[in-house]
Amino acid sequence: MVDAPDCQFVLCQFGFFQNPFTFCLIRTGFDASKCNTSWKNTLNVHGQDEDWSQEFRLTSPQDRRFRWSAGINIFDAFQPGSAVYGQLFIGPFFTSAVTQRDAETIGLFGGIAYDITDDLTLTIEARLQEDEITETTLVDTTGAAIVPPIVFNETFDSFTPRVSLDWQYSDDAMMYFLYATGSRPGRFNTAFETSEPEVIEALRQICPSCGTVVDESELINWELGWKGSFWDGRATATAAVYYMQWRDGQVPNTIPVSTGTTANLVSVTVNNGDTDLTGIELEASFAATDNLTLSGSLGISDTEINDFDCTFCEQLTGSRTIATGNRMPNAPKLAWSLSAMYENQLTVADSRWDWYGRMDWSYEGSKYMTSANLTKTAPINDVALRLGMRNDNWSFEAYVLNALDHDEMIGAFHGIDLYTFFGFYGGSSGGRNEVRFGAPVPRRFGIRASYSF
Repeated sequence: MVDAPDCQFVLCQFGFFQNPFTFCLIRTGFDASKCNTSWKNTLNVHGQDEDWSQEFRLTSPQDRRFRWSAGINIFDAFQPGSAVYGQLFIGPFFTSAVTQRDAETIGLFGGIAYDITDDLTLTIEARLQEDEITETTLVDTTGAAIVPPIVFNETFDSFTPRVSLDWQYSDDAMMYFLYATGSRPGRFNTAFETSEPEVIEALRQICPSCGTVVDESELINWELGWKGSFWDGRATATAAVYYMQWRDGQVPNTIPVSTGTTANLVSVTVNNGDTDLTGIELEASFAATDNLTLSGSLGISDTEINDFDCTFCEQLTGSRTIATGNRMPNAPKLAWSLSAMYENQLTVADSRWDWYGRMDWSYEGSKYMTSANLTKTAPINDVALRLGMRNDNWSFEAYVLNALDHDEMIGAFHGIDLYTFFGFYGGSSGGRNEVRFGAPVPRRFGIRASYSF
């Protein structure tokens, strides 16, 4: 929510993510008598994705005590570039550079598995990957073509091992230990090469840790788990505890920069995420009768930010280090779900049908909006109901989504208010902080029908 003289605004976001996709952003005034009608804006983001992949794999016979596999994976992804444009209160608006992106990935992978005993198996796997990232900036933030285009190119190499030890101590239960690593290729902050010199200098003053090349990030995971079944397989359960380390995390930032009479919102990504994550995950399913199945899950997690040079925290609190010791944003401490599914058969006009009724109830605890941990969303209880029937060709389903009609926001993040940032309301440019949120979809009913042949 952003306060302005005699008027309040709320920022809502919705979209249709396809290929290509369109994302729409609309800003509306609550009181039309106090708000200029030109303050209703529409922004569109257009983009397109193309990719191609191929994998070759060799595998030994799997009925032996020692087993192996090896292969190569090739992946190519291409994005011709996207643009943000539309109608703002200041008139027609174009706000993003058009950058063509190409990613070529070659991965060599292999693994061995060895049955130490009949009940104990050791598996060791590894992947060696090379990512060549090329970004070509074709159009700058003013909409002007860059001649010649500016080309960024970098190759990122990663090695990600995975080790697991499985103990099948009975026919119906096993324990396992897992160690695994993962990585995310680097990218570029093209603004450090395509912006005006005074903007680049201002960026370096505000974010001295920012640079043109963003390094790879790494996630390290240790996990101990158990899986079992009971009562002749009618009940199953899994349990796991984990500890993860997120290092050199790629953290996106939107930095407000004002140089002379020009105001800029510059998006950069910084390698300053260093966070520990711990948690417990439980899942269970029980066939209470031949027709009724009950299931549920529980997740309890804790996160702690160890080191974070938080540029937007300085905008909020005046301190860049306030995030240290805080929880990660958008990470609830508690989440659980319960489901019940009843299935049976009936005969209609000499035709046999399977029919079912299902209830899904999920809970998500509150989440902090930013790493500053100043604002958080409310907990959400969401219930979905379904009743359907199907045969070999036809399927019908009636449903109620958000049956409790909850009105809690499903997510929120920090932004810079464009109205004050561009110097409206009689002041100099600079901007106020803004909360941008995803509004809930109200209770809705529907019927689905399909025919297969």
